[in-house]
Amino acid sequence: GPSGNIDTVKTLCKDIGKDFDQAKFDELKDVDGNVTRAQLQELFNQDISEETTRDIEVEKISKLTTLHGKCYCGAIVFECIAENPSIIHCHCMGCREWTGGIAYSAVPTHSFTVVNGGIPKEFQRENGPKKFFCGDCGTGLCNNVVFGKVKFTVAAGILEEHSKIPAQLHCQMVGKVNWANTSADGLPTFDQFPTM
Repeated sequence: GPSGNIDTVKTLCKDIGKDFDQAKFDELKDVDGNVTRAQLQELFNQDISEETTRDIEVEKISKLTTLHGKCYCGAIVFECIAENPSIIHCHCMGCREWTGGIAYSAVPTHSFTVVNGGIPKEFQRENGPKKFFCGDCGTGLCNNVVFGKVKFTVAAGILEEHSKIPAQLHCQMVGKVNWANTSADGLPTFDQFPTM
């Protein structure tokens, strides 16, 4: 089932007025640093009701979703974790040059982990984010932009779950090309990158 990392568990502890037990968390966590929903009750010393635990899990942990994807040739298979995943369309010049299209459609995520295949190649232009891509087929995988909890923006079109993820907004509209019609989808627009 869904799992929570250390930041999520600390938030849960704060919400229910419990002190975070680092030693207990370290004892229960898996190799990726997460605890399962079933372990939460043990982490909270089993002194809160199952109903309360379930309500907190649903409200907090269920928002964390593991997404899966791969490059065009299949040489790189990856996973990423997003909170309430949604797609943003970035129209800045850098994203347009990176994709060759009218915008970079991406999902802001907390993580990006290669689970099978080689190491992505990376490129960074001066004052720009690192851009990761497959060295074999050239597929753009993600950027390492940091906005609060967001650490990466992962290319939406190569995610297995792309059809289930809602589009949220258009941003960096100051860089939009004049032949791009962004009014048809009814999404909100922002001149810059909004707070995530």
